[in-house]
Amino acid sequence: MSTDGYSVGATTTEWHDALVKHKIIAKPEREVTQDETDIKFMWETREKEEANKYKDKTLEELGEMEDDGEERGKGKEQKKKKKGTIEELRRKRLQELKDKETAERFGRIQAISKADYTKEVTEASKQSTVVCCLFAFSQPESKKMLQCLEILAERFKECKFVKIKGQECIEDYPEDFCPTLIIYKSENPIGHIKGLQCFGGIEVISPDIVEWELAQIGVWKTQMETNPRTFQMHTKNKTRSRYQSKSANGERSEIDAEQQDEGAERASDASDLDLD
Repeated sequence: MSTDGYSVGATTTEWHDALVKHKIIAKPEREVTQDETDIKFMWETREKEEANKYKDKTLEELGEMEDDGEERGKGKEQKKKKKGTIEELRRKRLQELKDKETAERFGRIQAISKADYTKEVTEASKQSTVVCCLFAFSQPESKKMLQCLEILAERFKECKFVKIKGQECIEDYPEDFCPTLIIYKSENPIGHIKGLQCFGGIEVISPDIVEWELAQIGVWKTQMETNPRTFQMHTKNKTRSRYQSKSANGERSEIDAEQQDEGAERASDASDLDLD
């Protein structure tokens, strides 16, 4: 009986060793002892505890701790390891700040001119999605849309929002088509929405509804699980039903007509959303 020179927890025969030597069979793996497992767990726990000490530190605090380690820890392995941990955390924190700054570099609607369109919309869409609003001055629908977009620009700072007067962007562009949203991604238009019908009209539209509808065509991802417009319409219809039960016949007919118009509005939504 002989062994292969490794502690495998069991004795092997010469025949077995010969098979291993000529690579006919694999060499048995060394069994890990309980002591080794416990020691490994202990060091991993210590390293996690050490790293957690610096997790919530600011960049300035990490810098001070790094300087302190250089002054007191020369020639000490433990201090050297601590310094390496702090340096790594500082690099990670700086990268996180840089990434956040890059992702959130917008946050408002930028007014552009026709000369800026290619640069600020088409070319800019290489880096981020661009939502361009063609609007008409003093038009209530345009004002309502721009109010919604101002709020969404704050919510989705990684997305670029721009606005331009419709007739300046496109000569003789009908004001009835305003507001018009043109959405670009990777230099390609992915959405073209005229008016507010797609969002329920001027009385229904809200930032949440615009967020939901644009999420459906891939402008961004929304945290909302249900269509906020459906909820609004459901609540509105319930209110009307209670009113109908207390109204005279003439009033009821007028409300029924409003509900029919609302249904027609919903049915026309698909035609208002043209994907180029």
